[in-house]
Amino acid sequence: MRTSRPPEDHERRAAEMRLTKVERGRTTRRAVAKALLLKDEVAAQIAQLDDDRIRSLRPSHQIPHNWKCVHIAERQDFYKVVACTDKTFVSVYDGKTEYVLGHTHD
Repeated sequence: MRTSRPPEDHERRAAEMRLTKVERGRTTRRAVAKALLLKDEVAAQIAQLDDDRIRSLRPSHQIPHNWKCVHIAERQDFYKVVACTDKTFVSVYDGKTEYVLGHTHD
């Protein structure tokens, strides 16, 4: 024969389940926030490594001393100044890299 639990046990169990759900939500939010923070830190470290590598491969006169690689966390629009030669657009920096109107880089 099965005995039924007193109503207090059911209420206590329901309260414990609600508390567990709330704590699980808090833990999940903290974990997501920590993961985003770590992702940004890793991206900044990669940018620093790229900056170090670029400076070691190029003569120092080719890269201005106050330029450095950075990580941009969110999507942004950037514009490039180009020169028009014949029917193509080329970089004003090196004069060789070609650009196409409307082309985007991801």
